[in-house]
Amino acid sequence: MANLLGAVAVLAALSGGLCEEKAFLQRAGAAFSNREYSSLLTVNNGERFGNWTWPEMCPDEFFAVGFSVRVESNQYGSDDTALNGIRLICSKDGNRSFLYSIESHTGYFGDWSPPQYCPSGVLTSFQIRVEPHQGLFGDDTAVNSIKFRCSSNPTLEGTGMDWGEYGHWSQECHGGGICGIESKMEEYQYGLDDSSLNDVRFHCCARAQRISDEYMFSHFSRHYEITLHLFMSLHEKDEQLRSNHEMLSSRNESILPCRTPGTGKALQLRQRSTKPPPPRQKICTDSTLKPSWTLLQRPGLTSPQQRKFINSEHAALSKL
Repeated sequence: MANLLGAVAVLAALSGGLCEEKAFLQRAGAAFSNREYSSLLTVNNGERFGNWTWPEMCPDEFFAVGFSVRVESNQYGSDDTALNGIRLICSKDGNRSFLYSIESHTGYFGDWSPPQYCPSGVLTSFQIRVEPHQGLFGDDTAVNSIKFRCSSNPTLEGTGMDWGEYGHWSQECHGGGICGIESKMEEYQYGLDDSSLNDVRFHCCARAQRISDEYMFSHFSRHYEITLHLFMSLHEKDEQLRSNHEMLSSRNESILPCRTPGTGKALQLRQRSTKPPPPRQKICTDSTLKPSWTLLQRPGLTSPQQRKFINSEHAALSKL
């Protein structure tokens, strides 16, 4: 029975290892060196030898979440170089299934350590252990080790050497994290004293601002309310104008010409009616006056008088 349980445990362990997701790590190099950064993290205890080399940057929206170091172990009387290089591991949005690595220029001695990662968050500041200059006949090692602080607050220390002391912490990346590296390296001295890595500085990148779903919903809800209010106000004004127009149309105000019998004096009287008047119909509201066409049939007018009266009537109408 014990043998059976042991076999089951071994199979479970193997199946867990097979099902574990493998991370894909790709060397970025200087391919993304034109990425914009917000600030540069430096310390004041770096050593004097060598020159600043090229920067290497994580791809856009990627930040350093881990690192490894290249360290030459104690040479026991031979030339020591201690820390030779620093490699940053970059990920996007905490997804560690696809990673990039950047390292700038590194020395030629030692082996790379296994990567160390922040439990969560990104690298935001650093501190280096540096052995000061040992004089003309001393063995210089310069940078011996490094520490990083994560945005979630844990501190990670590289597996470097113990010569020298740690200096002050660098400033911290706010609103983002470390996204690039640049090393100060002394080139190979061909049998003379090598110190390799003498100083390092890191680039800070700001994290892109992302609007939450709650903010988007509240923002567009408010925008919708304002738009709806404006639409309803315009609609109400349009309806009011339409109502006023219909009321004015229904009143149908018109000025009608009439003539006083025997005097030929024109009067203008206002007539309001709910219906538009028939074409060519002339209405006079004064009961003492009659429409002009009734005068055509007035007894006692001769034909020339009728024609004269009609002509004068037409002339008066044409002036209106």
